[in-house]
Amino acid sequence: MTLTMDVALVANKEHLGFVRKEYETSILPYEGLEIEDSAWKDSKKVLSVVASYQNNYIYIALEPYDVQKSKHLNQVKEMFQAHGWVSH
Repeated sequence: MTLTMDVALVANKEHLGFVRKEYETSILPYEGLEIEDSAWKDSKKVLSVVASYQNNYIYIALEPYDVQKSKHLNQVKEMFQAHGWVSH
């Protein structure tokens, strides 16, 4: 099953975009599950889960990533890309 993870990029509560990463997995995520990734220091909690068993995918939204300042957005996106994420 394809697992799609999204992380919103925010600065001062302003949504600046998001990054996405996909995996093939048999693990079923649930709200509250903590996900680790090399792109960030501490684990991030799953905020929501949408599953389509008919189409064989699971979508999860993780806690937002605080960019600190919007002027750092491009640097943050490059950092995520270096860890296999795609920016949107």
